Amino acid sequence: MRNNQITKVQIPDITWANDKISWVSIPKNGNMATRKLLQQHKVHKQNTRVVAPIHFCVFRNPYHRLISGVGEYSRRRNPANKNIVHLLEQLLEDPQPFDEHVEPQSVFIDDHVFTHVFEFEHMEQQMHDSEIFEKPKLQRCINQSKANSSKTGAIDTIIEQNRVLVDDIINTHYQKDLEIFENLDCIKV
Repeated sequence: MRNNQITKVQIPDITWANDKISWVSIPKNGNMATRKLLQQHKVHKQNTRVVAPIHFCVFRNPYHRLISGVGEYSRRRNPANKNIVHLLEQLLEDPQPFDEHVEPQSVFIDDHVFTHVFEFEHMEQQMHDSEIFEKPKLQRCINQSKANSSKTGAIDTIIEQNRVLVDDIINTHYQKDLEIFENLDCIKV
């Protein structure tokens, strides 16, 4: 198990890379769009850790990722239980049975040194500003309008309706993620 890990899931070292760009994937952080973009730039999945001159990840607001991750877990592993509040309560009490979609983001990036950290909520603009990616390919792959919604429902509404429970989960399991997220402006390249 890795540092800060809360589930029993095996977290492999997988990087998408070529000789110029490498990306560390964090579940529920725009992975489908990022993979599509990277494939158009001839960046492919490697089953080992690779660090290229441009090494990046996408980091998400831990509150939003929590709701999205629990919803993803429910759809994939526990479709009979669609009650998000019940799942949040279970996660607070015992995260072990859950999967990688609820692992803290810090588990996936532990000991990496990135040249770029893009915020999920602003990744389209930040990727555009970075000039790493070809603009037409970026525009075809990244749909920023999906950033604050989920198949689970309106993320902000779920958070507000369950504020005490969600805050307890963040403080118990995602404090390091929250610290990283609150300091992203300090670490951006």
